[in-house]
Amino acid sequence: MKAAWNLVVDFDGCTGTEDARNRLIDYIIAKTEVNLEKIDEVCIIIGSTRSMGLYYDFMASHLHNLRGNPHKSCAVLGGDFIAQLQQKMSEKLNDTVRVSFNDIMIADLLNNLELGTHYNLMKKYAKNYSEWSKGENSISVKEENKEYLTIAPKNPTSTNPSRINYKTNMRSLYDEHKLLMLYTIMQYLKIQHPQKPQLISFVDDRHDILSNLNNFFSGNPTLVPNNMTLVLKQHCIAGHQQPQFSMKNNIIGTGENQQNYQHLTQAIANEFNLYLQQAPWDSERTDSLSDIMVNVIKQSTKNRVYVSPRLKFSMKNKCSNDNQQEIKTKSDLESPNTDTRMCALSINHYLFYATSRLQSFNLHATEFNKHANRLLPFNNTGYA
Repeated sequence: MKAAWNLVVDFDGCTGTEDARNRLIDYIIAKTEVNLEKIDEVCIIIGSTRSMGLYYDFMASHLHNLRGNPHKSCAVLGGDFIAQLQQKMSEKLNDTVRVSFNDIMIADLLNNLELGTHYNLMKKYAKNYSEWSKGENSISVKEENKEYLTIAPKNPTSTNPSRINYKTNMRSLYDEHKLLMLYTIMQYLKIQHPQKPQLISFVDDRHDILSNLNNFFSGNPTLVPNNMTLVLKQHCIAGHQQPQFSMKNNIIGTGENQQNYQHLTQAIANEFNLYLQQAPWDSERTDSLSDIMVNVIKQSTKNRVYVSPRLKFSMKNKCSNDNQQEIKTKSDLESPNTDTRMCALSINHYLFYATSRLQSFNLHATEFNKHANRLLPFNNTGYA
C-alpha cells in the first residue's frame, strides 16, 4: 500500500515570500518524484499557531502589518500555496500524485466544532482585518450563538499600536512550540486512515520549535501512531537568520490508536491553561506542557479519570474550611468507612466541587459518578 505524505507547514515563516514558496514547492515536487512508487498523495495541513483560533490569526496579521507587511490571513497564505503547488505538481508529474488540503485546526477540536469551521471563518473575515486593526470601532463575530471574537475600540490615549482589546468564549491554547498541535494532527490522521502508511513532515523556520519537537517525540515515540514516520524539516525565508536544525533520525511511531484523542486534547489544554494562571510569567512553559501531555495521555491508557492537582488542593482546603475531619494517613484513605474516605464531606458536597472542576474536561456528572470510586485515594500525580 502506498503512503500519504502529510506536510504540516508554518506558513508565516516558510511561505511568506515568493522565493520561500517556490523553494518549498520545488522541494516537495523533487521528493515526490523520487518516491513515486511509495507515495500516492501529498496533503498540506496548516501548522501555524494561527490555527489556535480566529483571534490568533487576526493578531498575527495585525502584527505583520505593523512591521510594514500587508494583512494576510493564514487561510489566504495556505490557499495561495496550495494553488501553486497543485499547478506545478500537475505540470511536472501529470497528476500521478493527488494533492489535497486538510483544514483541521486545533481550535475546532478544542471547541467541539465541525472541522473546517475556523478555516472558513478566517477566509470569510480576512478582508476585514485591515479595518479591525485600526481599533476605531467595536466588532463582533458571532455565528450560531457562538462568540468567536469581539474587539473593543482602542483607548485613544494608548501609545501602543499593537494593543487590541478583545474577548472570546472559545476555548483556546497558545501552544508556542506546537507540541499539542502536532500530537493532535497525528492522532486525527491515524483515526481517519488506520491502516494507510503515513509520512508526516513538520516544516517550520524556527530552530527552537523543531528542536523541542524532536526531543519530545524522540523520547515519546508511543505518542506517534504506529503507522507513521515523523520528519522535522527547517525551511526559512531568505534573510531570516535562524540557527540551523538538522534531524539525525526519523521518528518511527510505536503508538496504538487513541480514539479519545479529542477529549485528551481538551483535557491537556485546560490543564495547561490552569497551570498558566498560577505559573510565574517567565516559567519554562514548553517543559510544563510536555509534562502535562505525557501524564494525561499515560493515565488515559489505564482507563483512569484524570483529576487536576487544583481539584485535590481545593478539596483539601474545603475539608479544612468546613472544620471537618481531614484524612491523615494512608489507612484512613483505604478505610471502608465512606464518610472517612470522602474527607467527611457529604457526597453532594464532593460531587459539587469535583464536577465543577471537571466540567472543563467535558466530563459530565453521570460519567463522574460512574468512576467516582476511582477518584480516591489520590496520589501525588494528580490521578486516581
